Amino acid sequence: MRPYECTYTVLGVDIVMSTEWHERERARFDDGTYKPIPVALSYPAEHFVHLSVTETEIDTVAYTPSDEYGARDRQVRLKFGRYLHKTFTDLTDAEIQSYVIELKSALSIELSAPTLHFATDRATINDIFETRMYACGSTYKSCMHGTFDGDTVRPYHVYADSPDVQVAYVIANGNIRSRSVVSVKDKIWVRAYSVADGDNDADCGALKQLLKDAGYSKGDLCGNRLTKLDTGDVMLPYVDNAGAMVRDNGEYWTVVADEDEADYTCDRTDGTARSVNRCEDCGNRRNDCECYVCECCNERSPDGCEECSICEECSRCTQHDGCNCNRCSECNEIIMRPRHRYITSCNCDRCSECGELDDECNCDKCDECGCLETDCECEDESEESEDETETVTVAVADEEAA
Repeated sequence: MRPYECTYTVLGVDIVMSTEWHERERARFDDGTYKPIPVALSYPAEHFVHLSVTETEIDTVAYTPSDEYGARDRQVRLKFGRYLHKTFTDLTDAEIQSYVIELKSALSIELSAPTLHFATDRATINDIFETRMYACGSTYKSCMHGTFDGDTVRPYHVYADSPDVQVAYVIANGNIRSRSVVSVKDKIWVRAYSVADGDNDADCGALKQLLKDAGYSKGDLCGNRLTKLDTGDVMLPYVDNAGAMVRDNGEYWTVVADEDEADYTCDRTDGTARSVNRCEDCGNRRNDCECYVCECCNERSPDGCEECSICEECSRCTQHDGCNCNRCSECNEIIMRPRHRYITSCNCDRCSECGELDDECNCDKCDECGCLETDCECEDESEESEDETETVTVAVADEEAA
């Protein structure tokens, strides 16, 4: 067999096929006619697979499936993902998708020459967030878009003038294509978003690649400071990933992941913030709050619950739980159970016979001294007085007789 020939057996017939086309295909790579695929995989050498992109399709390739195709200078053009599925049968769908995204990202950078920028001023951040974008791998619009574009102060202004946080964005062909909030302190990017009229995978992939080249990796904003906004109520944006809460550190907000350390949440799309671990009465953190918590209604207050009063005898609330203990109608203090006839807490004037308040008592009492008749000494005193008068009279009469 001569060089550049190979033999195939088809239906018992040997067919000799020239392989000189291999040299032709290799030469096309050498002179730049073919551009290699910028995704590192062990492609079959006889495929001579190469890029075959257009203005609207940047994820297509071309390859030579057989010697017959090669001898006729014919190539098959198809999507990169489909080529991987046909050629690398051991790859999972997820792995194939990741390689497709890698290809799109690399070609997006190469074909449109995108550049990475970082915004710290409000005007640029306004332009970025008011560009309609979708989260990477999602069809949902960014929740911060289109709601605050008429406001002077906007929730995402917390990223402006921050000592730790900026907004990274990519410009290609003169337009903003993608963005991500980043920590310049920790070299972290949070979540990628790309424009609605583009290729989400390619645009987000380009941003991620540029950030990776700049030394960034994916993470969250925990430990980073955000600018406090000059508003009456606390205004905060929706913060992606674990950084969904902040602690008040005076001049700045600090992003935290532990609710025990947080003061406000950053998980609302309308710019409002929910207070976390703060007492509504004294304003202090729950851990530092010294407010009284009512055992009956669980009401928290600095000075104690004004409505509830726990009975020391039955341990039930005199207002809500229906304390049935005998209580004074005058001072509301408890009176010992009826079988005892003696007062415990009540200090009001009461009848020693029936235990009722003096002005409500129906017992027989002396009109003169007000005591019970059985205890009254008024009659004895009257008789003594009469005896004394009689003795004095007798004595006077005796003196006159003498």
